[in-house]
Amino acid sequence: MAKSFETAQKDFYSHAINDSAVNPKSKWGSIRKLLHSATGKLNVLSDNLTAKVFSTFFSDKLIFIVSDITARITSLPAPVVPPPLSSASFSTFSSVSISQADALLLSLAKSSPLDIVPVALLKSCHSTFAVLLSKLANVSFTSGKFPNSYKTAQITPILKKPSLDPSTPSSFRPISNLRTLGKLLERLAQVQLRSHFCSAPAFSSYQSAYRPLHSTETSTLFIANTLFCTSTPSLLVSLDLSSAFDCISHSILLDRLSNDFGLSGMPLAWLQSYLTSRSQFVAWHGINSASTPLLMGVPQGSVLGPLLFSINVSPVSRLLHSLGLQHHMYADDTTLML
Repeated sequence: MAKSFETAQKDFYSHAINDSAVNPKSKWGSIRKLLHSATGKLNVLSDNLTAKVFSTFFSDKLIFIVSDITARITSLPAPVVPPPLSSASFSTFSSVSISQADALLLSLAKSSPLDIVPVALLKSCHSTFAVLLSKLANVSFTSGKFPNSYKTAQITPILKKPSLDPSTPSSFRPISNLRTLGKLLERLAQVQLRSHFCSAPAFSSYQSAYRPLHSTETSTLFIANTLFCTSTPSLLVSLDLSSAFDCISHSILLDRLSNDFGLSGMPLAWLQSYLTSRSQFVAWHGINSASTPLLMGVPQGSVLGPLLFSINVSPVSRLLHSLGLQHHMYADDTTLML
């Protein structure tokens, strides 16, 4: 019996890994199950932790990081970043069709805790909601305004590791949830924006995150190939940014979108509206904190946030290249190869 169970389990995981060979995300999930490394959510209760405490901690952390960075860079000479080649212009969104909206609705997987209309209802009545969604998208794109009702995020603190102290706010990671309809609007915008951004000369060719046909595999292969092709000793320096997505200056990002990536007109106005006047609140064991304004950063848990982050850090690649440094980037992780 034990032998049969072991054989069946072996066959199951073997098939699972083989079936997900073309999908890195599915493959990684299968391997995690095989190694029993997945951990469930912990139900952590502490008298010291409240929704208000978490909200204050997350806000104060960003203020400290920004103040620290500002104090450091004022004492350093400004780096000379080579300007990018001129980019093609992007000044108008194309009209969104009902069939596009319908396909997105059918692809939905799960609801957000902020949703008024659950995903199950959106999918079961997709033909009706597709008409409304396409109309909403076209009005939003032609007016250059992202609806304010979709700019509020719910933050759920999740313990980073089981070994960390569950009574300390710093042991928790803020998980952000946004309304599904707002994320659908983002996806419709991303369909038109991503190809323009990724083909622009200003976009780093050494960035493997949030691009079609790029992943952790391309990043790993690039670094390994670079090391294998040299006969000299090599040194790898890994750079990581603290709260990278949350500390982005909106004015710098919008200036980069305009000057480096050729955005203008309603698309630029729409992205400005998308970034500004946002807020968040913390939900902790049935109690919500007061909403706090978000004055910087790209929205966590969003569709466009990762792509906008890549645009914001694109000059780093030009700077490193001008200094003759081999490098590769994956999201906010940059590897230097000396």
